[in-house]
Amino acid sequence: MADDRLTEIASRAAAATPGPWCTDGAEIYQGTEYLPGVSKWVGEMVDIAAPAASRSNAEFLAHAREDVPWFLEQLKQAQRTDREFDEVMKERDAYHEAADALAYAVAPITVIGEHSSDNCPWTNAVEHVTPAAEVDELRRQLEHARAIAVELENENARLRAELEHHGHAEDGGAA
Repeated sequence: MADDRLTEIASRAAAATPGPWCTDGAEIYQGTEYLPGVSKWVGEMVDIAAPAASRSNAEFLAHAREDVPWFLEQLKQAQRTDREFDEVMKERDAYHEAADALAYAVAPITVIGEHSSDNCPWTNAVEHVTPAAEVDELRRQLEHARAIAVELENENARLRAELEHHGHAEDGGAA
């Protein structure tokens, strides 16, 4: 498993002579630069048949002491970011499901459609919802109509009473 391998690499890096390391060309020493008689010897990469390769190998190993822990830290950060991204995606999916449920509560799928590159049921659902300003205007108009209805009922009652009064007056005068 990859995690086991990473743990092994981290353990080897932690157990190695502390860095930084440097090289004099073939041998590897602890420190940022080789100081004869002062720098602690770590190892050597001597290949008499290929001295240029020895120098490159020693340089590589000397820098590996700092490079390996740096790469391990970068990998940990990438893994943390990946986990955070997974959480964000789960949240996004939950919001997506909630928005779908809300949209399909406003209008059926046959009216607002499904998600596609040419269709967004959320937008279609919003278009089917009466805007709040329009609702407020309709409520104002309803209250106004109710007030007029009350006035008309009062006027109607007054006119009936007057008519009844005139009718009785005429009946009373003829009798």
